[in-house]
Amino acid sequence: MTPGMTPNAPPPPFIVHDPRRDPQDDVAACAEAFRRAMWWTVADEPERWPLSTDEAEHLLTVAGEYALEPGELFALAARGIIPKPADEDGAMEWNAFDLMEASRALESRRQWKPDGFHAFKISAPERVLHDARRDGNVEEIVNALAGFDLRQALVSAVYSESREHRLAAVTMAFAILEAEHGVRV
Repeated sequence: MTPGMTPNAPPPPFIVHDPRRDPQDDVAACAEAFRRAMWWTVADEPERWPLSTDEAEHLLTVAGEYALEPGELFALAARGIIPKPADEDGAMEWNAFDLMEASRALESRRQWKPDGFHAFKISAPERVLHDARRDGNVEEIVNALAGFDLRQALVSAVYSESREHRLAAVTMAFAILEAEHGVRV
């Protein structure tokens, strides 16, 4: 393994577009970051750019270990949650910078697969929700929150003084939305 290369490691988050630089320098720096993080090796695929939306989603899921449902990357771009990549004949074409932006967004959304190299980032309440989803019993954890509803969860997320309590409240809100309203977040 080449020094500085770590399998499955997320690419470094420090690459940010500088308007004084050529945007192609950013694309090249992002491509190098994915190479150094060995995403292509982990995905067992040759490096190639640009990627289709399905290919980008596959790389983010397999090598980045982000939790993405089929079609979710397209939906995130269409809704403006992540920057929309170049459009060629009605199909998005993802270059390395676009993929880096998607990776950053998924990281900030805490949208990780529950097992793998992101596992250490997952809080105890998130782990409980992941396990309940896997076992099909999200409703049971919501029932255990007797007297706690979505409004209380959201208010707690806003006013709790500790980060851990806010994260627990947001996770409770996710569980309540899923169990009582059929909305999976």
